[in-house]
Amino acid sequence: MANRRCLKVCCGVTLLIVLTLVLVSVILAFTVFKIRDPIITVNSLGDPEIGLGPEGLNVTLNLLVTVENRNYGSFKFVDSISYVDYHGDIVAHLPLKGGVVPARGKHFITTTAEVFSDRLLNNPHFLRDFAAGNLNMTSSATLPGKATILTFKVDAKAISSCDISIFILPSNVVSKCWSKLKF
Repeated sequence: MANRRCLKVCCGVTLLIVLTLVLVSVILAFTVFKIRDPIITVNSLGDPEIGLGPEGLNVTLNLLVTVENRNYGSFKFVDSISYVDYHGDIVAHLPLKGGVVPARGKHFITTTAEVFSDRLLNNPHFLRDFAAGNLNMTSSATLPGKATILTFKVDAKAISSCDISIFILPSNVVSKCWSKLKF
C-alpha cells in the first residue's frame, strides 16, 4: 500500500513539473522568443556626389546600412545586392557584404551606390523630378542566411524595401525602410 501511494505522489509531482515546463516554454515562445522583424535603416555618409561628365549625369551615394536584430538569436547572411528602382527602371545596384547580426545587436554595412546615369536620364519622369529638386526611388533587397534560435540553425531571409528621396538642393538623402524576416 505504501508503495502504491508513493508511486501516485511521484507520478503526480512528475506530471506537475512537466506541465509547468510546457507552460513556461509556451509563454516564453510567445513573449521573449517571439520572432521580430529586423529594423533596417539607410543613412547617407556625406553628400551625394552629383556631376555632369562626358557620359552624362553621374550620381554616387555613399551609404551606411544598419541592420538591427531585435531577436534573441543571431542572423548570419551572405553577400547580396540591393536594387534601386526609379519609376520602373533599375537605376542602381548596391552591393551588400555578408556578415553576422548578433542577437539583440546591430550590424553596419557601408556601401556605395553608383546610379546608371543613362537609365536615369532616359526615364520620362527624370527632367520633371530634377527640376522639382527631388528624385524619389525605391530600393529592395533580400538577405538570405541562417538564423540561430537557441541552438538550432534555420534558413531565413530578411526582406527589405526602402523609399529613398534624393534632394538636389540641399544635397541630402532621406530614406524610410520596411523589413520582414521569413523562414
